[in-house]
Amino acid sequence: MSLYIETFNDSYERVVKKSDEFYTFFYQLFMARDPAINKLFDGVDIEHQISMLNHSLVYMIVYSGAKVANSEIQKLADFHQNEIKVQAYMYDIWLDCLIEAVQAFDPRFNADTEAAWRDVLGPSILIIKGKS
Repeated sequence: MSLYIETFNDSYERVVKKSDEFYTFFYQLFMARDPAINKLFDGVDIEHQISMLNHSLVYMIVYSGAKVANSEIQKLADFHQNEIKVQAYMYDIWLDCLIEAVQAFDPRFNADTEAAWRDVLGPSILIIKGKS
C-alpha cells in the first residue's frame, strides 16, 4: 500500500468534484503536448474517452493497493500496446499532464500531492507500458 494513499484519495476527491471540467482540461493539455498524441485522438469521442479515463483511474488506484495485476489493468495494457500502439514515452507525458490538471483543480495541491499521484499511479503505468 502506498504511503501516500490518503493524500492521493483526498486530492482525487477534490478534483473529481468537477470531473467533467477536470478531465476536459487534462485532455486539452495532453493532446496539445505532442502531435503524435493528438493524432491518436483523431475521430475519438472525447466524452467516451473521459468515461474510459475515469474507469481506468479507478482500476489503477485498486492496483496500487493490491499490487496484483488485475484483469482490467491487463486489458488496458493489451489495448494500449497492441491495438492503439501507444509509445512508452507518451505515458510519462500522460502522467505529467494529469498532474498539471490536478494542480489546476486541487486548491490544496503541493509537492506531497504530486508525489502521491505519481506514487499511486506509477506502478500501473509500468504495467501498461509493458515494463513490469
